[in-house]
Parts: sequence; structure tokens; C-alpha cells
Amino acid sequence: MVWEQISNSPPRSWWWWVQKHNGKAVRVVRDELAAARVISVERRRILLFPVERIRLRKTYLSRRLAERVGGAIRGGRPVGHLDQDVRVLAALATAARLKTVVPSWREMRLRQDRIQQMSAPVEPIATALRKSVEASGEYTT
Repeated sequence: MVWEQISNSPPRSWWWWVQKHNGKAVRVVRDELAAARVISVERRRILLFPVERIRLRKTYLSRRLAERVGGAIRGGRPVGHLDQDVRVLAALATAARLKTVVPSWREMRLRQDRIQQMSAPVEPIATALRKSVEASGEYTT
């Protein structure tokens, strides 16, 4: 569906496509994670505004995954020997500048070649994500 939209539209930047359905994408991912019981979503109102509080059900799993992704970035095993899902998550985490995975710019610069190797399969997506984060001025923790 998205590929058809891209092929049938005039040339646009990756940033435009990432931002196109941003709100809908967040809702879809949230709902799927809630249905899979990975997160719990608590809905309430503060004054007149609807507010959602999202919590991980098993926080130890996120810590373990962050350790695996951080370890993949820092090295140890050759990139080719890492699980594909960990490589992709490492590429996206560095593109999004997740401080829980790569705490400093210095470390990212030291590992730039390794990060580029992990980013190769998803390069257009990682580039679009990086540009979107840079444009928003937000840095995720």
C-alpha cells in the first residue's frame, strides 16, 4: 500500500513520507503493542484533555534488549554474526539518537563504521529517521 503511494506520487523526500501518517502510525503501533500485551495503556482525562499513560508490562525485557543493542553497537562480535533484528534495532536506535543505547556522541563517532555496516539493509529508513529527529530538534532518552 505505501509502496504504491510512493510509486504513484511525484518525487518526495523520505522525511515527507515519514511525517505523512505520523499520528496514525503511532496509534497503530501502540494498539498492536497493547493487543500483544507488551504495554498497558491507561486512558484518562486531565481537565478536558484526554491523556494516555503507557507502561511496559515487563521492564526487564526492555533493559535486556537495550543491553543487546548497545553491545552490538560497541562491538565484540563481527556485524555479520549478530542477529538481524538486533542489527536493525541498533541502526534505528543510533539514527534516533537513543541515549539509553549510545550515551555519547563521542562513542557514536568511534563506532561510525560499525553503525554504517548495521544500517546498510535499512539505510533509507535510518536516514529518514535521523533527518526527522534532527529536524524536530528532539533527542530521545
